[in-house]
Amino acid sequence: MKAGERALGRTVFEEETGNFWMILDTRPYMRARFALACQLHARGMRREAIGHFSELLRLNPNDNQGVRYELATCLIEEGDDDALAGLLRQYERDGSAVWHYSRALLRFRLEGESPAAEAALHEAIEENPFVPNYLLEKKKLPSRMPEYMSRGERSEAVVYAADNMHAWKLAPGALAWLEKKIKTHRKSKAK
Repeated sequence: MKAGERALGRTVFEEETGNFWMILDTRPYMRARFALACQLHARGMRREAIGHFSELLRLNPNDNQGVRYELATCLIEEGDDDALAGLLRQYERDGSAVWHYSRALLRFRLEGESPAAEAALHEAIEENPFVPNYLLEKKKLPSRMPEYMSRGERSEAVVYAADNMHAWKLAPGALAWLEKKIKTHRKSKAK
């Protein structure tokens, strides 16, 4: 990463912020910094990882690397609800399981079993109904992650649950709330 910074030079960082990914020469640097941030997160060094992920999004707000998903998980685990709310707003059109279920979990953490939390969870379940079974450990995660992921499919649910189950467990009452709401959701769908 440091070698990439030196090779690119200060001018690129000053003049191309916001457009960084579109310059092919910056991509090895972006990949290296992303890998570093992921390793920091894996080692429990969330604050450091958050700093790198945030800087990557500042350099490339279009987020061609999917940095926002890793950052959202870090922010949930760190308990930084204000930063998570800002990130969710920044990419509010994102339709991934990460976004829907993170929004629901954030609402629950901030408001408990509020109508807004329930609405967010209902929307998340509609977008990917497979996630709750993995979060609630009714379905076992496979030993190998899927090679490909499709939005709204089991593959996305597996990846989301593997990356975010810890965050749900950290929020007192969140999994019990999810279990109660999934039963209600299924009953209403059966009618």
